[in-house]
Amino acid sequence: MIRWRDSGRDRGVVLLNALLLVVAMTAAANTVLSLAVGDTTRLAAIHGGDQMALYLDAGTPLVAQVLTADWEAGAEIDHDGEIWATEGYSVPIDRGVLAGRISDLQGRFNLNWLASDNAGPAQAAFERLIRVLGLDIRLGRAVTEHLRPGGPANPAPYYNRALPVTAPGGTIAAIAELRRVPGMTEAAFDTLAPHVAALPLGTGLNVNTASAPVLAAVLPGAALRDAEKLLSERAAAPFVSAGDFASRAGTILRREVAAGPAPRDFRVVSEYFAAALDVALDDQRQSRMIWLHRSLSSGTVTETYRMTLP
Repeated sequence: MIRWRDSGRDRGVVLLNALLLVVAMTAAANTVLSLAVGDTTRLAAIHGGDQMALYLDAGTPLVAQVLTADWEAGAEIDHDGEIWATEGYSVPIDRGVLAGRISDLQGRFNLNWLASDNAGPAQAAFERLIRVLGLDIRLGRAVTEHLRPGGPANPAPYYNRALPVTAPGGTIAAIAELRRVPGMTEAAFDTLAPHVAALPLGTGLNVNTASAPVLAAVLPGAALRDAEKLLSERAAAPFVSAGDFASRAGTILRREVAAGPAPRDFRVVSEYFAAALDVALDDQRQSRMIWLHRSLSSGTVTETYRMTLP
């Protein structure tokens, strides 16, 4: 029978192996714990995202209530001095806040005027807007071509891209479509976006909420400083009708004012609005843009389009 001798060296090897085993088990445990914490964090983020989306969903009826209340107040005009236009909305929620701000889409240049079969006046107005904003006139013409009924006369710039796209032409549903226009950079889009909208073709311009660049664009021969005078005029007393606007604008410009771009219609009341919603929940944040239509006959507000913001 063979006997093993128990030496100090043997006991040292056993102890070393035991220590290595403990280290390995500790490392494995830490790895599992780290994965578990990561999964918990990811799960919390997913649940937080779902919760924020629900809060944003709740923001739509809140905005609708504000617009309906404005209609029920009986005012026959919409202007940028009203509460819905000047006040942001902030609602406390569990572990955060839901905020929103409303803007009038009819105070912007309606890009779909360019898709009309008789778009000459609108095209001229849009080129003036491009110049007032300091953008390249060639970009303005590219936008006009993009919206041309039947599509661009020369579709090659769309087909020759690394990722080819089509340009069907005609009306668009959202201004994000402009990003497909050849030559449209993010900087140019950001400059143009606050002054344009994509609304039904026959929608008029609300001269009580239009920006100075838009007013300068739709009034042939008007300079930006003339439009800024009009803004000062309406800040003191909003226009009560299209005729009132034409009369007072004519006095400032010292000439008769034509009745706007295609479809040659100025308004002092609006149907189409946008709302920027933002929810902050703990250290997370999510934003959304919604487009709304308010019936002029009933005051009923419906959501027509939404877009999640980065």
